[in-house]
Amino acid sequence: MITVNFYAAAKASVGTSTIYVESNSFKTILEKIKTDYPNINKVLPTCTFLLDGNLVKDFEIMVNNGSNLDILPTF
Repeated sequence: MITVNFYAAAKASVGTSTIYVESNSFKTILEKIKTDYPNINKVLPTCTFLLDGNLVKDFEIMVNNGSNLDILPTF
């Protein structure tokens, strides 16, 4: 299970600060979020993603069970 934390406009677009997703692929996690919370599609292009505190640059990376993903829009 991956913990996904939303901040600022991302939080407002999904209506909650945290969700839990089952996946081992960063790309799959993003696709699930886009499908389940379509309002976030307006915000995601400006977001920074931190996986366990590290900047995500490769959307094809694998994600370990128990990881934390922070979605931070531009402030």
